[in-house]
Amino acid sequence: MENGFDTKRLINFLRREMTLSGNSFKVSAGSVFGVLLVISLYTGYYRPQSTTTLPKIYLFTLFLCGLVFTSKIFAELNNRQKAYAYLTLPVSTAEKLVGSWLLSSPAFTILFFIISLILYLIACLTGSSMNVYTQIFDLYVWKSIATFLVAQSIFFLGAIYFRKNNFMKTLFALFLLLFFIMMIPGLYSGFMFRIVWGQKGESGITTVFDNDLMESLSKVISFAFWALLGPFMLLISYYKLKERRV
Repeated sequence: MENGFDTKRLINFLRREMTLSGNSFKVSAGSVFGVLLVISLYTGYYRPQSTTTLPKIYLFTLFLCGLVFTSKIFAELNNRQKAYAYLTLPVSTAEKLVGSWLLSSPAFTILFFIISLILYLIACLTGSSMNVYTQIFDLYVWKSIATFLVAQSIFFLGAIYFRKNNFMKTLFALFLLLFFIMMIPGLYSGFMFRIVWGQKGESGITTVFDNDLMESLSKVISFAFWALLGPFMLLISYYKLKERRV
């Protein structure tokens, strides 16, 4: 069905997805947050001086559980027995994409952060260390969450592109991509130096050239990561999802 974008259909789709996966999500979420609650209570009571490490544990859990959850967001589509019912829903591709993204990205992140605030509050109250509670709002926490939202878009595409073992295949593809990006500065620096100078030249010139090059590449990569990667991944996800037919 490709009839544009309708808010009512999107809401109905969200209700359907939450109804179908609600029970399994509650069980999984209960298990994860139960473990985090035990860790928070133990740290607050027995090691109050280590309470400040809890936000890092929460962030690690956010990445792990959030990316795994994202990898399974299209499980129905990748199941041969259930794919027909999913593909014939009276919902457009855009509505399926937006609905699935809303559940796996902003909704999941907000819910996780709210529960993390409660867990950290419990830990601080248990250890009588409310003076460190504000650390969960530190800049590194927000940067980590922003990084998760960008990384999530990559695994969102992987959930559509790969039909089996989505998480591991996407992780491997991401590893190869990062390895390639890390090689670019060194390869490009040597290549451009030979073009500009034709030979090695003095070490001082080399250092200045490399520093300028690395600074420029750093800005380009930073801009591409924060501003372009997420929307680009979602755009590709839309067309990959659109290709899936009955």
